[in-house]
Amino acid sequence: MPGSYLGLVNYADADTVRAWQEQSTEFVIIDVRTVDEFREDGHAPGAVIRSYYRGEKRAENINFLRAITSRFDAGQRLLLLCASGTRATQAAWELGEKQGFSDVYVFPGGYEGADKKGYMRGDGWKAAGLPVIFPLGEPDERENPNQ
Repeated sequence: MPGSYLGLVNYADADTVRAWQEQSTEFVIIDVRTVDEFREDGHAPGAVIRSYYRGEKRAENINFLRAITSRFDAGQRLLLLCASGTRATQAAWELGEKQGFSDVYVFPGGYEGADKKGYMRGDGWKAAGLPVIFPLGEPDERENPNQ
């Protein structure tokens, strides 16, 4: 994998996502975070969870590419989302380079927001005011056993 993905993957920011929604452009949000992140930190409505890493050691999920290629067509518009944009960017690059996917985008800064060398900076999905679902309840409403 390259050290920098700038210029190698497509990015779609909040304005682009809103335009797609307003124009009823078909796209699928694929959240490549772990299942725990997806449930605990919330996620975009309608997002499909397909973890890029598996386990706590963040080992690459060898089934990731197979899971995506078995469910989605190579020409289908996909928007990949992770916590900071790193995993989504790596996954987008692999889908394009290894599987021939041609309409894959990464949300800059991911779900939480980040600024990492070699990746597109961004404030993140939540900071952009895009919709979020919290399956376990809003973070400040959850019972905290440490209080």
